[in-house]
Amino acid sequence: IQAGYDRLRARTCAARGEADEAERYLGAARDHLRRIPKRDVEWETLMAEGRARLALGQPHKAARALGDAARVALHPIEHHTTRYWRARAFEALGQAAESLVQYDQVIRDGFATWMRSRALEAVGRLRNPPPPLVSSPG
Repeated sequence: IQAGYDRLRARTCAARGEADEAERYLGAARDHLRRIPKRDVEWETLMAEGRARLALGQPHKAARALGDAARVALHPIEHHTTRYWRARAFEALGQAAESLVQYDQVIRDGFATWMRSRALEAVGRLRNPPPPLVSSPG
């Protein structure tokens, strides 16, 4: 229960912009993982780190953590969730092509989730960006 709490607090602190607190809770979650090294706990910890790093505006670190999470994901919903957050990280990095690959897979996974709905929106936005704004003279 404590590890789950630490992961959730890390994400919550990150969402509030409290980087030091997020780091503290991520460290506690990693300490728990070292004490009890289980694949599912590793995936959950890496996902929490990736999402926290994304919220903190650290897309390179987020992409790295989420890439590690993709390597340990086992179940289809874990793959689905990981792909969605990796797409978000790639989008934050300005890597639209890689983001589209991940979003497309989220859509093809066939799960009726909010992530699929948001992936559909993102694909539409990335494939059909609005025209550039033209400033009027004067």
